[in-house]
Amino acid sequence: MGQVYVVNQDYWKPVGGAEFSDAEDFLAKGKELLDAKRNKYVLEPAYVNHIGMFSQWFGAPSGWRLEGGKLTHAYETEEYQEALAFAVKVAKAGLFWPDPNLSTTMEKMAQGSLGAYVQSFPSFLVDVKTYDFPFGVIVPFAGKAGATPKYSLGYGSVGYTAISKKADKARVKMLLGVMDYLAAPFGTEERLFLDNGIEGTHWNRTSDGDIKLTAKGNAEAVTTAMPLAFLAAGPEYIYLPGKPDAARQIYGWQKELLAMSQSNPTSGHFSDTSTSKSASLTTSMSDVQKDIVAGRKPLSAFKEELRKWRSGGGDKMRAEFEASLAGK
Repeated sequence: MGQVYVVNQDYWKPVGGAEFSDAEDFLAKGKELLDAKRNKYVLEPAYVNHIGMFSQWFGAPSGWRLEGGKLTHAYETEEYQEALAFAVKVAKAGLFWPDPNLSTTMEKMAQGSLGAYVQSFPSFLVDVKTYDFPFGVIVPFAGKAGATPKYSLGYGSVGYTAISKKADKARVKMLLGVMDYLAAPFGTEERLFLDNGIEGTHWNRTSDGDIKLTAKGNAEAVTTAMPLAFLAAGPEYIYLPGKPDAARQIYGWQKELLAMSQSNPTSGHFSDTSTSKSASLTTSMSDVQKDIVAGRKPLSAFKEELRKWRSGGGDKMRAEFEASLAGK
């Protein structure tokens, strides 16, 4: 699973819920709910994440689009640029939280001062464990007539854990044992401990056999589980102690998202240029988008930055990925 558009369902009740016929309907309902005098805004200010969500409504590809052996980056598509233009309209309407450095997004969501935010799917599961408000998910819809909405999948892995080949055999064996432990699957004692901590300290078992986190568990066990997962993890699952209804709802949303899902065609392929330059190029593209949404630069600045992206490594990445996809 990739990122998800998460809402506080109570926030959207006055307009009939977080259901939208198109992008303009989303904008209209957002304007209706906006109440700046009461410090109530619709969207947290991670502009580029929202553009990513909007782009799915218009049918932009996940990273790259592959047609006839040729790649087109999402940045180059009309659909993505429509999403950026829509984000500008959203900003002009005042729907974004005014402080771009907002650090209390979840608290604002729980208070009903924010309507929606963008989150990775694993972190979304942690959020539902940690906070008590009626979570919901905006399933991508057609941003305009004729658009085919898509849901962009994640890569399936965010990286890898390396063990130095210079280490002695005993240490390698020990470290592999640690990785094996951290990759314990759901249903094992190891996974129960890794996700929830120590029984009697971080959680207690309920009369129906479920577990209930203590205050210490919410403060320590849940926040520790996420960084450990970046070293090694078992297959993803949905288990929310004490919140079976939420787990069922999330499973339902997951099925809806997967039914319209798309993956990046370059996933699993390698480009030297992408490895060395993708991060800096993406940062430059993100920065110009932030400036455009904030009103510091015109929309035309995006195409100028896109030209720099292409000449600075984008075209070379494209050629290397195309060669890899062709088996060369």
